[in-house]
Amino acid sequence: MKDSEKNQEIEAKFPVKDLRKIQELLEFHQAELLMDKSYEHNILLDTPTNELLEENARLRLRKEGSESILTYKRTRKNENNIAYREEIETRVDHFENTRLILNRLGFLTFFEYEKYRSTYRLGATTIMLDETPIGFYLEIEGPDEETIHRTASLLEIDWNQRTDKSYLQVFQEWAAENGYPGRDMLFSSAPFLRG
Repeated sequence: MKDSEKNQEIEAKFPVKDLRKIQELLEFHQAELLMDKSYEHNILLDTPTNELLEENARLRLRKEGSESILTYKRTRKNENNIAYREEIETRVDHFENTRLILNRLGFLTFFEYEKYRSTYRLGATTIMLDETPIGFYLEIEGPDEETIHRTASLLEIDWNQRTDKSYLQVFQEWAAENGYPGRDMLFSSAPFLRG
């Protein structure tokens, strides 16, 4: 959840096997659907010497439907597999022109990933259900660890499965474990990725 003054995001990510079960539990608990299933194309950019990654930061450009969003994220701390990040976002008018401007400023794409995302609100938390080329994930953002834990319990999620890793890290671990040589997590590679 982002604090408007501090631009802070506190979240945990969980691998899940059955998104339909999670959706049923969200409906049972009367969660509000904020965004129905929507396709996202994300690119991460950095300098040629990875200056942002060295600072635990990333620059992301996302295309979601007709909207494009530029985001700066910096991990402040990881505690108990909960990520505490600074997150600053702004909408931009044109995805490709924004990418071109960033390229001209020296930021190059080093990772692209796609997903389908549905977003819900349940109490003080925001829940994102993600379908990726390598599996299904649930992200819970909230004001603190206790609130995130409570929501995970309501959704019958195993708390011990949580991770504070980004999709870049999740994909890199998956690729290493599965011998996948590709750089990106794209649906065009899904037949190989899902095995």
